[in-house]
Amino acid sequence: MLFILRMMRKKIKFVSFTLLFAWLCFVYSGCYYTTFRLSDSKTKAYFVEKGLNVNLNYYETQGRKIRYASIGSDSLPTILMIHGAPSSLNINMRLLSDSTLLNHARLFALDRPGYGYSGLGDAVTSIEQQAQMMIPLLEQIHKNGKPIVLEGISFGGPISIKIAALRPDLVDGILLGAPAIAPKQETYFDISYPMRWPIVKYLFPRMLRVATDEKWAHQAELEELLPDWEKIKVPIIYVQGENDEIVNPVTTPSFAKHYLTNVKYLEIIMIPNQKHFLTYPQHQLLVNKLTELVKMVSKK
Repeated sequence: MLFILRMMRKKIKFVSFTLLFAWLCFVYSGCYYTTFRLSDSKTKAYFVEKGLNVNLNYYETQGRKIRYASIGSDSLPTILMIHGAPSSLNINMRLLSDSTLLNHARLFALDRPGYGYSGLGDAVTSIEQQAQMMIPLLEQIHKNGKPIVLEGISFGGPISIKIAALRPDLVDGILLGAPAIAPKQETYFDISYPMRWPIVKYLFPRMLRVATDEKWAHQAELEELLPDWEKIKVPIIYVQGENDEIVNPVTTPSFAKHYLTNVKYLEIIMIPNQKHFLTYPQHQLLVNKLTELVKMVSKK
């Protein structure tokens, strides 16, 4: 009886915390920290302060608008940055304004469907559908005839792989950053469960609801992706933290080694004392490896 009471108290505390967290998110849902996006004007202002001119545009595909940013000379190869969950193209502003990258490549980043200004809150859980929705942008980019490198971070990793499998003519290299690519190897947090409860889930910010929808569909989506791995032939650089708390840092790189059997080049870099989030703490490493990859694919 005592054990049951203790368990009930723990459950009540958990539900109370969840509802409090949801309420706080609801109250502050208008701010960047619960939408993970900046408006076009605020995004442009960031680059103006650095003496740079970024282009923000939208294109339509499958009945919705997708926002993307571009910067740099169209005479150079291109890097397209595909973010994880939850996030938006704004997570890549430091990379988009990096002088080293801009000396070597034209840079693009987009809001994945359901995030930023690409239909915030309207999730697309299919990896193939997300890939198909990015192909029109890549077709436009490809018109300059220069190589294209994809940077897929976390959930952006399997989308990059799918794009390369569907349209190998549009992808010349891939950087995978802490990629969520191996079925059954991701961590599910307690907070993921109440975000699926009817009514309660609507107290959470839209970007968290989208991330949750993606999370619960991801295992089946990754299993569907398995036949595509043997189609990947472009050079790949894989970067992950040894202390990644979301994507298993032992089994996931092993998965990559096992399935990337036909690639021209595979480099796996495991970073000591690094957790899942790479974009800011590993900025210089990402710049170095993206530059290296662009140089590599430009020689072919």
